[in-house]
Amino acid sequence: MKNKLVKVLKQTLAESTYEVKLCKTIFAYLETAYLFYQSAHWQTNGAMFYADHLLFQRLYEGVREEVDSMAEKLVGVYSSDLVDFTNRLDNINIISDFLNMTTVQKSYIATGLLLENKILEQLKSADAADFSPGVKDLFAGFANTHEGHVYLLKQRQFA
Repeated sequence: MKNKLVKVLKQTLAESTYEVKLCKTIFAYLETAYLFYQSAHWQTNGAMFYADHLLFQRLYEGVREEVDSMAEKLVGVYSSDLVDFTNRLDNINIISDFLNMTTVQKSYIATGLLLENKILEQLKSADAADFSPGVKDLFAGFANTHEGHVYLLKQRQFA
């Protein structure tokens, strides 16, 4: 029974390679955004300190819930291997390579917008992919949330 289940799981993963890669990418972007916003929350300073401190707290707390929902969906639909700690670190490292730390420290708002646009780009790709209705619904919720993040960050950017 167990061998049959493993065989079915491997076949399912092989058949949905594009979807699995896209899920892993979205998951890595969400985890990167979570870590970035939490760090920005701690490190913000200057005249807009309090407003930025609260903004980044709002963002990282929301993304933290998305990371958990995404991880549970990955385990339930695909495989627990996708949320293995080492794999997660590798994926976050790959995703975060596009962030230039000098730029990050000069403008948390601009970096947040960059991350949000990358997340929305991945979610748009997912919308066109062949996911189950439950996964599509999860991603639609994420898209709604991250469009809201873009709005908040743009408002702060032009303040």
